[in-house]
Amino acid sequence: MVVGRAGFLIVLVGSVVGFECYSLVRFEESSFSGSKNRALRDLLGTILSGSKKPEPLSAPDVLNASSRPSFNDSLGPGRDVHPVNLSKRSFFSNNRPLASPLRILADEKEAAACPICVPDQNIEDTAALCPRWGPDHWLKCREALADKLLLGNITCPQACVTLERFGRFNNNILQLANTIMTFVNPNLVTAAMRRSIVLDGFWKPDWGAKFDFDQLARVCVFPSWNISGRPRVVGGCKRVTGVESYYGQNIPLGSTRALKNQMISWILVGAVSRTNRREIDAQLAKLGHDFSTLHARFLEGSCIARHTGKGTADICHLKPQFVESEMKKLGHSEQVFVVCTDRQRQDLVNPLIAHMHGTLSTNSAPLLDLFLMIHSKRFLGNKASTMSANIQRVRTTVFGDVSGALK
Repeated sequence: MVVGRAGFLIVLVGSVVGFECYSLVRFEESSFSGSKNRALRDLLGTILSGSKKPEPLSAPDVLNASSRPSFNDSLGPGRDVHPVNLSKRSFFSNNRPLASPLRILADEKEAAACPICVPDQNIEDTAALCPRWGPDHWLKCREALADKLLLGNITCPQACVTLERFGRFNNNILQLANTIMTFVNPNLVTAAMRRSIVLDGFWKPDWGAKFDFDQLARVCVFPSWNISGRPRVVGGCKRVTGVESYYGQNIPLGSTRALKNQMISWILVGAVSRTNRREIDAQLAKLGHDFSTLHARFLEGSCIARHTGKGTADICHLKPQFVESEMKKLGHSEQVFVVCTDRQRQDLVNPLIAHMHGTLSTNSAPLLDLFLMIHSKRFLGNKASTMSANIQRVRTTVFGDVSGALK
């Protein structure tokens, strides 16, 4: 069956050692554009989600359970935590299986070669998934991303994993997104390999009040500490190392950079706490919707060194003429200009603010600065910063942004 011009897909249904075999040949997602091809895609989904659902034998988007590394490969002696009490009746609310057609994902070679990629800066999405501002914009973005990710009623298994922290908050966002894609996403992970994710207590300071765990529970992420109205989860989970989760070493090959960016965006936009949403909405009401932001990140003195092989390090010097020129390319003229900084080089930041007639963000929490930069009309970030990269991921993925750049 030939689909569109961009590629083709062959479905073979037969008997191979007692299994039905679906052989999938890679195709471009654009092949399913148009009403006729959407109908073919829906028909294919109906076929693949039938009552007698086969276990894929060679599909490129599913990693066979027998070929996946054991958790014990990365565990040292004494690495297990205490026994866990994961009662489905008392703890997990979504116990119905997810009923969705198999999502066929392309570009698996790119994902394997670049597990953590910054999205292309100059590629515009065909349309924003949701509004950047306005009534219920958080809710609209959350559900638009959930639809993209096919987050239905996911069954959360009692078997679980926990993960070591690797670096700071924005690194932890990547860790969690990779772990969800490795162990939870039913469109990538076989039922036998799926696990719930329990965050150890050392995640609590950065995550306890910042995220909505009712939303995180939709992707089987639970806290090990007490939350009002939610029983405490303790122990019994196998540990995933920080390196493994940060670099996504065991993500199924069906993963794509687009899927990774959607998951990061869903965590940051869809699962942020109501308190933080209200704080950002209050700031947006004061600033208006047509403002620009700069992320002045100096990386503990390593900014220049970390730009090696990534182009010029002009953003590290933060010369006013350079910033003014780059912001002008993004459409900035006389709008409000807000600088969000790590407060390491005020000697560079203050002259810039004076030159640009800008203002310094007064947010005490970096997470609030992150959301402010996500929602600004224009954004200039530092390509060596994970925080800048996460901001640009969300802007590009959710808002189809072309008024942002990393330098």
